[in-house]
Amino acid sequence: MNSLYALPVFLEKMPPLASAFVTTSLVASIFVSVCTVALAIASLVVRDFYVPYWKPTPERELKMTRVFSVVIGIVPLVFVFFVPEILKLSFFTRALRLSITIVAMMGFYLPLFASNRGATAGLIGAAVSTTVWYLLGNPFGIDNMYIAAATPLVVMAIERLVLGRTPIERDAPTAAQANTLVERTSA
Repeated sequence: MNSLYALPVFLEKMPPLASAFVTTSLVASIFVSVCTVALAIASLVVRDFYVPYWKPTPERELKMTRVFSVVIGIVPLVFVFFVPEILKLSFFTRALRLSITIVAMMGFYLPLFASNRGATAGLIGAAVSTTVWYLLGNPFGIDNMYIAAATPLVVMAIERLVLGRTPIERDAPTAAQANTLVERTSA
């Protein structure tokens, strides 16, 4: 059976009341997450672009936030209705989010690799390589998720090996400099 039909078949086997409860819960959880993201995007657009350029009153800012919220909510519907491969595209964006997670985890758990330059290069490299891999149709049967996971690791490791120490390590004061600062401020 195609995995796309698993949920409808599962719901068909359930009693009607339980099926209605499960379906309503799923739809509600999707609406909550989508509405949260849409409101966050609308407020960012208003705060970062609209307010600095037009300097509106608070009432006008609220009205424009509502207008942007409606527009941001309707625009994705165009893609849903006119792009038949939207489900495949959601798997592609999941791969891109994975690369962001990999970079963040490397920054937290492997501080040796934590540099802005390496993180930026890793994210750009992952975006480009994952996109190319996706457009090629996942050659050799390797899913683009694996490419999105491996690319930041490889790029950040190469950046660390080739360019050496991170800028944070070079600019950090030595123990002697720190003691000099303490002596000057305590006197």
